[in-house]
Amino acid sequence: MSLFDKFKQQNAAPTDAKVPKEIAELKQQLQNKPNDPEILRQLGTACETHGLNKDAIQHFSTLGRIYQKSPQTALAIAYFRKAERLADQTERATILKDIEKTYHVTGQFEEAYKAARQIIEIYLEINQKEAARGFVISLPPLGEKD
Repeated sequence: MSLFDKFKQQNAAPTDAKVPKEIAELKQQLQNKPNDPEILRQLGTACETHGLNKDAIQHFSTLGRIYQKSPQTALAIAYFRKAERLADQTERATILKDIEKTYHVTGQFEEAYKAARQIIEIYLEINQKEAARGFVISLPPLGEKD
């Protein structure tokens, strides 16, 4: 018992110390280059790997917003979806709004409708009927089938 415990303890300590150091270094790099997609991707992935979901959601959502403003909207959707998978219901609704907006701007009205429907379902699930109603009222037209 003691031999294996000592071995685990000695080998676990550097890994635990390495996690905050890696994330701290990436955060420092991000301060020098805010909105750098590669640093944000690495930081989001590192946070996700180490169970820091709130931070990972923030970094992946930021990446989604960066790509949302570029011609690479498929990457925006991919990063928003990655953030959505880590989020709770309320955060999912917010992220889905970004997804709906991206689909709408790119003319993908079927997908925008699906995202809008998910948002409404989430609001109804968490008993926020007024938020669902307000969201529906604020929706822009969703193409020919609207």
